[in-house]
Amino acid sequence: MYYGAGVLVYGLTPSLINNTIAQNRCTSTSTTAKGGGIYVANGTAAGRNNIIYDNAATVNPECFGTLTVTYTCCSTGLTGTGNITDDPMFFEPVDNDFSLTFGSPCINAGDPLSPFDPDGTVADMGALYFHLTAGFENRPYMPTDFSVAHNNADLIGTLTWTNPAVNMVGDPLAELMGCHIYREGELVADVTDVVIGAPYTYDDASVPTAGMYEWEVVPYNSYGDGYSADASAWIGLDTPGEIPNLLATPDPNELLEVTLIWDDPTEGGHLGYFPAGSWTGQRIYRDNVQIADIPGSNSSYVDNTVPVHGWYSYAVSYYNASGEGIITAAFPSPVYVGEPEFEQVAYEWVDITTVGTNTGISSDDQVAGPFNMGLLFPWYNGSMMSQVWVCSNGWISLHAETYGAYSNAAIPTSAAPNNLVSPYWDDLNPSQSGSIYYYYDAANDRFIVAWVGVPHYSTGGSYSFEAIFYPNGNVDYMYNELTPGDLNSATVGFENATGTIGIQVTYNGSGPLNPLPSMGIRMYTVSTGTPEMDIELTYVSGSPIPAGGGDLFYGVWVENLSTVAIDFDAWLEVSYEGGAPTTILQRAFTNYQPGWTINRPDMFFPVPSTYAAGNYTFAGKVGDHPNTAWNESSFPFSKVGSYDGEFIPFVPDGVPNPFDQIDTGLMVNADLPSEYALHSAYPNPFNPVTTLSFALPHDTRVLLSIYDISGRLVATVVDGWRTAGYHEVAFEAGHLASGVYIYRIQAGDFNANGKMILMK
Repeated sequence: MYYGAGVLVYGLTPSLINNTIAQNRCTSTSTTAKGGGIYVANGTAAGRNNIIYDNAATVNPECFGTLTVTYTCCSTGLTGTGNITDDPMFFEPVDNDFSLTFGSPCINAGDPLSPFDPDGTVADMGALYFHLTAGFENRPYMPTDFSVAHNNADLIGTLTWTNPAVNMVGDPLAELMGCHIYREGELVADVTDVVIGAPYTYDDASVPTAGMYEWEVVPYNSYGDGYSADASAWIGLDTPGEIPNLLATPDPNELLEVTLIWDDPTEGGHLGYFPAGSWTGQRIYRDNVQIADIPGSNSSYVDNTVPVHGWYSYAVSYYNASGEGIITAAFPSPVYVGEPEFEQVAYEWVDITTVGTNTGISSDDQVAGPFNMGLLFPWYNGSMMSQVWVCSNGWISLHAETYGAYSNAAIPTSAAPNNLVSPYWDDLNPSQSGSIYYYYDAANDRFIVAWVGVPHYSTGGSYSFEAIFYPNGNVDYMYNELTPGDLNSATVGFENATGTIGIQVTYNGSGPLNPLPSMGIRMYTVSTGTPEMDIELTYVSGSPIPAGGGDLFYGVWVENLSTVAIDFDAWLEVSYEGGAPTTILQRAFTNYQPGWTINRPDMFFPVPSTYAAGNYTFAGKVGDHPNTAWNESSFPFSKVGSYDGEFIPFVPDGVPNPFDQIDTGLMVNADLPSEYALHSAYPNPFNPVTTLSFALPHDTRVLLSIYDISGRLVATVVDGWRTAGYHEVAFEAGHLASGVYIYRIQAGDFNANGKMILMK
């Protein structure tokens, strides 16, 4: 914050009346930081009855700009009638309590022409007026030396304080009748055997359960309540504190395992009563999700359930009867688990110069795209990517980039480009020579981007290399020619969308693996995370089930929350008394589109009489059945009666399957086209951008391609699944020569062509 941390006035003329502006901070250390309380820019401000105090900035900490006020308290001093610079005597500013204490110079110091305060006296300065009553000054001041201590494991809070010896104005206190004791705002005691200025001890033995509590002690006499003193403490057995020396070590043989080791906590999480061994067990967390609960005293744990290789963060907590203690993060965080992030592989150059499409990149520091990959490429955080943007400088981005960054950087970095696939990020210049191609190799289900014969901007030479994408998330970097091959000016690796996680193969020749001509490097798939699928299982009625059996009524909601189509399983499970679950219904889905839902609020499950009496859990799950659930929802139900045998899994015939009805969320109405159509390009003729539009009565896969007059494919505009409706897509032809071009659509069984003219 540079200006006006409290109030910023910009281009206005406000009136500031009865405001308290305190303890605001312009955090910048710049000499331009000013007006920590009020900064008036391009305007003026006026007011009265304000307090502007203890604000901070490098220049003019309280006020900066044109400010005209009267009857205002400001530490730096302001010109105006009734203004003062005295300490306003806030009650507890460290706790953000800016009410005034008795004797404050701001009491009754406001504008005499302002409306009186509710107590009938002249207006106070500030937002919180002080209520003056007859004899107020004779009330007791606050107790001193107030503290609360636990009584080991007993639910008793011991309060100690010294009774006040002075009244509100600091004169000797003439009368003290007692002290009210409050716990969490509720009155728990009224002690009357108090002596002015004497110490006092009180045991609150009515604390209900172990926990953190706050007490207040309020002295009083015949004139009313005095000021309160407050203190807090954890009473009873404390929860465990932070765990020392917690380390996470991946398996050295590249197995999907991590070993955690730690020392026992030595103090409570709230510095309360916590003798050695005061715990029940430990909980293990991976990426903020609990994966294990291990009872007893343990100092290590082996996580052998890591789903795929990648980066993971671990944490451990101890717990006891009072609750879970401090969740402590393991060091280092995150850790890489599993097979290598990259390694050298056999050199296999794929020549796409005769079958691929030229990106049209012909300028220095140029970015072009998007180019459809023809496949779904798994990326960080479970996202599936289908398009790339290509830069002349040897890098690819999986999201739109406009800046053709030529100065390579270490990975990761928050600066663009991000979502980075970098086979050889260097300052290359195709305006001198060379070309950049892309190609979807359908026969081998791979997508290739190749830089061929592109020189370095400064040193010339010829650089030929390519990135080969595979549907499993691996990318092969192949290096055909690196001449002059200055390895000290390139970055090779991966980076996520925010530039916070990356895999660096080399940066300016630092290795550990530096590209050479006729060399291959394989970048292994990053952690794909969990697909974004939602499931909600809602109990309606039926529990408890009668002894003779009965229907359990429930609802099911499933939705694809991601931006890509997903293959998944959905299933229902029943578990008895916390035992192993039994799948009762299951269905597999393929190509389930973004936004598609299953909505069945009227389902029932006939629980048979053979089910044992007791407690059950009914669960719905989505994921990879039966191995991995990406998301789940459940509710409990019970069955009455008696049964001497064991639980027998039962799948009744004729149970309606909630996963048989799919609502895509696309209502059939007049707004949807009734038939396929390819509309005329607009504008036509064009230079260099035109819009192509088409209509789809159903969801289908669409291929929209551009050909020159000789029938040669020059661009693929759309290649992927599209929902029913009207669609528009821009086609940019700046890299093509003037002439006649044919655009062709294939959508299901529908085929159509159109003609357009590029006129430069």
